[in-house]
Amino acid sequence: MKCSELMKILEDYVPARYAMEWDNVGLLTGRRDREIHKIMVALDADKGVVEEAVRQKVDFLLTHHPVIFSPQKSITDEPGTPEKLLKLIENGVNCFAMHTNFDVVHMGRIVCEAMGLKSLAPVEMTCTEDGILKGIGTVSELERPMSAGDFAEVVKNTFGIEHVLLFGNKRKIIQKIAVVPGSGRHMEQQAAGTGADLFLTGDIGHHEGLDAMELGLTVIDAGHHGLEKIFVDFMGQFLEKNVPECEIILSHTKCPFDVK
Repeated sequence: MKCSELMKILEDYVPARYAMEWDNVGLLTGRRDREIHKIMVALDADKGVVEEAVRQKVDFLLTHHPVIFSPQKSITDEPGTPEKLLKLIENGVNCFAMHTNFDVVHMGRIVCEAMGLKSLAPVEMTCTEDGILKGIGTVSELERPMSAGDFAEVVKNTFGIEHVLLFGNKRKIIQKIAVVPGSGRHMEQQAAGTGADLFLTGDIGHHEGLDAMELGLTVIDAGHHGLEKIFVDFMGQFLEKNVPECEIILSHTKCPFDVK
């Protein structure tokens, strides 16, 4: 299969038009006419993942987070170029990112579904298509109210996370939840605007957490890796079903930090 053919399958499923203007999605390294036989799926194209892709002779690396995000004036062996970019190019690994477009189409929904919850509406609307609201995050409701502390345990058990950060009273009874699996920084106003009792996110800062509490929200920060690693299995299953002629490798990386 040509890279261009694989790209069409991916872009039909998760259209690039849903990505935020500031984002960098699609094919970021490699040739469109390259033959693809082996695909690796990973959350990030970090040094370890790139080395694994090269070692396993992968042709196509599909990631959630873009390997190129900040502008690169040059890609050389001079200081300033990430070594992983040179390795991808030198070893003919095509790297393709689905970031905020995947967030809009699938991420909030599949995170909620993993916890047995239904998606009701986006936290922040970005567009309307065929009369359907689309956007970042998902608003959901628990079937029965529970304490924020008990819900934190649900999150930990569902996603295999050892620790989460909880801003606010863990005994507070919650039912309506705003879920933004990636960065929830500066989205506390939108989360509060949904009428949610609790804001579940993958990344929130100290000041944003305090601001959210002042808006009446309890916040659970489960980590970018903790919530968004679901991308790997989800897209792996899609590729196994839709690209059976290619070998699919899933890169399950560990959380990049420890809590001591």
